[in-house]
Amino acid sequence: MPLTIGIDVGGTNTDAVLVSARGVHKKAKIPTIKDNLLQSVLEALEAVYDPHSEKNLERICISTTLTTNSIVEENYDKVGLLCLPGPGLHPKYLPFHESMEILPGYVDHRGRIVKDLNPNTVRQAVEKFLKKDIKRFAVVGKFSNRNPELEMKIHDLIIGEYSDVKHISLGHRVTSRIGFPRRIATAYLNAAVYRKHKEFADAVENALGSKGITAPVFILKGDGGTINLEASRRLCVHTILSGPAASIMGQITLTGEHPAAALIDIGGTTTDIAIMLNGSPVFERSGAEISGYKTSVRALYSRSIGIGGDSAVKVENGVLQIGPHREGPAVIFGGNTPTPTDAAAALGKVPCADPKVAKEALKPLADSLNVTIKKTAELIIEETAQSIANAVKNIVVSLSNRPVYTVKEVLEPLVIELQKLIGIGGPSPVLTPLVAEKLGIDYEIAPVHQVANAVGAAAARPTTVATVHCDTSTGYYSISELGIKKEIGKKNWNIDKVTAIAKKAVEKRARSRTGYQDIDFSREVEITTHEEFNVVRGFQTVGKIMEVKAQIKPGAVFSLTHWKEGEENDHSS
Repeated sequence: MPLTIGIDVGGTNTDAVLVSARGVHKKAKIPTIKDNLLQSVLEALEAVYDPHSEKNLERICISTTLTTNSIVEENYDKVGLLCLPGPGLHPKYLPFHESMEILPGYVDHRGRIVKDLNPNTVRQAVEKFLKKDIKRFAVVGKFSNRNPELEMKIHDLIIGEYSDVKHISLGHRVTSRIGFPRRIATAYLNAAVYRKHKEFADAVENALGSKGITAPVFILKGDGGTINLEASRRLCVHTILSGPAASIMGQITLTGEHPAAALIDIGGTTTDIAIMLNGSPVFERSGAEISGYKTSVRALYSRSIGIGGDSAVKVENGVLQIGPHREGPAVIFGGNTPTPTDAAAALGKVPCADPKVAKEALKPLADSLNVTIKKTAELIIEETAQSIANAVKNIVVSLSNRPVYTVKEVLEPLVIELQKLIGIGGPSPVLTPLVAEKLGIDYEIAPVHQVANAVGAAAARPTTVATVHCDTSTGYYSISELGIKKEIGKKNWNIDKVTAIAKKAVEKRARSRTGYQDIDFSREVEITTHEEFNVVRGFQTVGKIMEVKAQIKPGAVFSLTHWKEGEENDHSS
């Protein structure tokens, strides 16, 4: 029976599960070591790894906050940005313009080289950055997703002449999506976090090797899919927001598809909120936004609020203040500042905790409010639930009456009427019923809600994208993600032929990224872009431009909706 280990590195705890299509066999939760995420991963792995089942261990899937935190905290390497914008938008309006050197040469919207490179200007720009001890580069040209030739020329020149350069991220390799400013931000951030992610990936690989564990390792991406460890080294920016994606995938795996549901993951520091419509999670249409940077990274729609089970609770000017900061664990677990978890314990809703300790922690707050300790605990739980409910309502309002993009389809403008609330996370049994009551809807708490994110990481399917851009008037087609540009020959080309190439390319890319040669990825391919228009010159049609984007859509490789927590699961066979 194939087994998977799923690990989710959260801000407060690192969770792990040993899971199969039959159910969750082992689970663990350990405190996250913020300054040593690798140690957190290895401790979680050790807690669920069963050497007797090594032969059945099919893969290890990790959801990590490393790249997300590096960007949010601006704790990343400086990058030399080599940009080929061509005419149009002034560079000062582009992201990271302060780290940018503008190069002559550009490609037009049809992928034609209008102006070639000047190698000397490339050298001058590179040497300018090297003098500042900047050895990591991002190269981004406008419309390089339709012809990557200029980006490749710059790459080859740098690699051939400058041995001090440590890494180069190319815009067309990192993302094929249109939107020049977003592609700049994506390529820059990919280069900026490359070193940290590579060190983490190398350390994971070496640590597993030292233990004799040979199962392939995958990293969860923000779109709810996985990427193998080697590919993640090159495309590390795609692992941002993998935590919220793990949450969503866990809820889908454990509770199934719902017509209109809010998904809440109540953690120690934050609560993540997502929406599911017509049985499919909502998607970020243009790409993820992180720390104010708009990227082209595909991601599931999720919003986070600074309130969780370990949020610090204080009284300021006679008013309860809950969050947004966490000052350590709950007092009942060794902390110094009262939290909503302590309030729940004082009400007898945390079985493993001593209510006396919790009540003592809440007493100063009760004295400040001039109410009983019990009333103080009730007010804290009530306020926490109300904050989460308000956030859900605000998200529904922001999504209503506009086109909504889901994994499966595009929904026309509609008024969203939630029917259910799905809760996961340690505090969810206490808070989910109250939030649902305030929303006026039914609720469900997922099995193994404490480690549902790890289940989501384990169950996530490998995903990838391939975009084919074909211009019959120039006689070329390109696949930017693969760095391919080929002549189309004299045969007649139509949108069906381009679609077939896109499907074949995305299946090939999926196999190369996963190492799985026997999986039939064709059943999971969907076409997300399907466009064609005529090229007209002198009132005559001289060709067609066609673009097709194919993707392996996000989803779970197995479902555990049939499984009930507490069922015995033999995983030795």
